[in-house]
Amino acid sequence: MIPRPEEETIVAGLKRLSRTYPMLGKAQMLNATSDLVARSLMQGRDASIVIDELEEIFSSQYQQLKGENST
Repeated sequence: MIPRPEEETIVAGLKRLSRTYPMLGKAQMLNATSDLVARSLMQGRDASIVIDELEEIFSSQYQQLKGENST
């Protein structure tokens, strides 16, 4: 995983995670993350908390893909 900088915006976090997990489809990840990002921007949530949640989503999608490819 590409290391997370101390100060990272939500958009920068999404770009970093997209580079970390290039095997995940952009459209699939857009569906999985767009709602979270939109809600967080409207609610003014702390970026680090939102990025934590984005990391969980990307990791979960990757684990799911790995499981599908191993069967």
